Amino acid sequence: MNMNQKNWQSLVTVFSTILGLLLAPAPRASADIGNPNPQVIPPHSHAFGKSYGEWSAEWWKWNFRLPATDHPAFSLDGANCDAGQSGKVWFLAGAFTTEVPENEFATIIRESCSVPTGKAIFFPIINIECSTIEQAPFGGQTPEELTSCAKGFVEGPSAVVRDLSVTIDGKVLENLETYRFQSPLFKFGFADPNDNILGVDCSQQDCNNAQSVSDGYWIMLPPLSKGEHTIRFTGSFRDPQTNDLFFGLDVTYELTVVGRGK
Repeated sequence: MNMNQKNWQSLVTVFSTILGLLLAPAPRASADIGNPNPQVIPPHSHAFGKSYGEWSAEWWKWNFRLPATDHPAFSLDGANCDAGQSGKVWFLAGAFTTEVPENEFATIIRESCSVPTGKAIFFPIINIECSTIEQAPFGGQTPEELTSCAKGFVEGPSAVVRDLSVTIDGKVLENLETYRFQSPLFKFGFADPNDNILGVDCSQQDCNNAQSVSDGYWIMLPPLSKGEHTIRFTGSFRDPQTNDLFFGLDVTYELTVVGRGK
């Protein structure tokens, strides 16, 4: 073997070593640096072309479109969780009722909800909206009034949010304060003005061009694997001075992720 061959062999060895280092998978822990909830889409992302705040507006528009009769937010078993769903993101409802007996919070376990594979899942931990067709303390007319109204139920003076928790398949999420988002101003309407979830009288005002702003805490999950999954979330609105409970919810979804067409 001459000197040129030795040099060539050395270069090949060095190149192979460098290539191996470049292609080697990063240690698993490094993927989680700066993201305490790797199973959740990060709060500053633009999943499917929208920010968390923009998705919160889409969630509310979906929520408002559905008739109050058999609305998913009133459901105790989750059987109608597919109502009005479309697109790549599946919305889960919280609890829009205090009519749950013998519970300080609106404690609901929804065991009959099936979600198709390939759907991201978006839901509020707890949220509030203020609109142009509601009365005080949930109403306003200008964007500034609506923004202030919604903000006032999250950080005062109307109320403060407390008791936040989210568990996904037994894993408790951390740093939930980073998942607070305010929506942009958005327009909404009702599919059936006479059967709307807000209970407003649409014969006395224009409900087809209402405007709203939302504020609250939200989670978006990437598509889950086929099979059974458990999502639990809690939150409350409390008096800023006394900490007395205005409204609390404790919602558990026992989801079944199924193949399309199932």
